[in-house]
Amino acid sequence: MKSQLYLKRKLGQKLSEYRHNHHLRLEHVTKRTGIPWQRIDRLELGEETGWPVYKRLLEFYNLEATVELTDKVPFGRPKNCNPVN
Repeated sequence: MKSQLYLKRKLGQKLSEYRHNHHLRLEHVTKRTGIPWQRIDRLELGEETGWPVYKRLLEFYNLEATVELTDKVPFGRPKNCNPVN
């Protein structure tokens, strides 16, 4: 699924930024989480890995992931799209 891979890639990038901004080495994260450094590296590079790994890293970093939905159309909804009541 393209959307799932996109979400994982973006989340991996954000987790990588967080780790680097907080000067955390892969070895330290591996020791504290039990996740092999190779798997963390793949996750941060946007390669496929399971959702439980993301969850474990989010918990370790004490972070929460949220999703923001935005219009693809630059000026709002298309004319033929009616809001749901």
